This record gives sequence, C-alpha cells and structure tokens, in this order.
Amino acid sequence: MGAALVLTACAPTLNWRQVYVGADGVQAYLPCKPERATREVAVQPPPAPVQTLHLLACEAGGARFAVAWMALAAGQDGAQWARHWRRASALTLGLTPEALQAQVWTVRHARFSQRWQGRGQSQGAALPVRWGWAASKGQLIQLAVYGQVSDAAVETFWQGLSLPAER
Repeated sequence: MGAALVLTACAPTLNWRQVYVGADGVQAYLPCKPERATREVAVQPPPAPVQTLHLLACEAGGARFAVAWMALAAGQDGAQWARHWRRASALTLGLTPEALQAQVWTVRHARFSQRWQGRGQSQGAALPVRWGWAASKGQLIQLAVYGQVSDAAVETFWQGLSLPAER
C-alpha cells in the first residue's frame, strides 16, 4: 500500500478523476483535468435539427480522452441516435462503417451500450479511435479515445462510466 502511494505521488501521466456528466448523477473517469465545451452538431442527416452536444475532454499519455453527451427526448431510441452519431463521427475521420469493429460493452443501468474501434485519419496520419456509447433514461453518452494509449488505460476509462438506476 505504501509503495503504491509513493508511485502515485510522482506526477503520473494518467491522473484519474471522477467527473459528473450532464444530469441525473451520471459519472465518468478522466485521466486529466478536462476542458468543457458545448456545440451544436448535426447528428442526423438534414433536415433533422441540430443537437446540443456537451463535452469534457483532455489529453494525457499521448491520447485525447473525451466524454460527450446530449439529451434524449422521451421516446427517442438511444441505439438509433448512437448509430447516427457513430456515422457522423466516422465521416470526420475518414472511417467507413466496415472499418469499425464492434465490441461488447455492458454498462450497468444503461438502456443501450456498445463500443467501437478503428483507425481513422487526422492531419494525414493514422489515428487509432475507440468509441463507446451508452444511453440512459434521458441522455446519450459517448466515451472516446483518440490516439495510442495502453489497453489498461482505455479499460479504466470504459469502466469508469457510472449510470444511476432509473427511478
């Protein structure tokens, strides 16, 4: 225990912290102090209206970690919105749907959850991409890792998403 404390006191590359995501007590882990942003984005093809996207993101260990979320109206299907969001995100990095590999991801209390990984392009260079989407009662959450980082760090990131039980 003492050795672990000494090692963590030496300014680790990944300094994990718990952050609140949106409403309803959703929490996630990020390996660095995040910057906050809000954007209007087109998740579905036109003429669908734009959605407000909230974002917490930071860079650590050679990768960019991001947690993003948007509100879901009553009756909106989180899995369908995640497909639209994945398609829109993939297009920005030159990824085709065939270039992404689906992975099982179980998030406790999620109505839907799934992970994806692939290799996109950014500024002419290959960029490893790992995305995960989880839907709760009122929001759709995306976890994203852009860049090369250890599988252990990515797994800590995925496991850090915590959704409250629906009431």
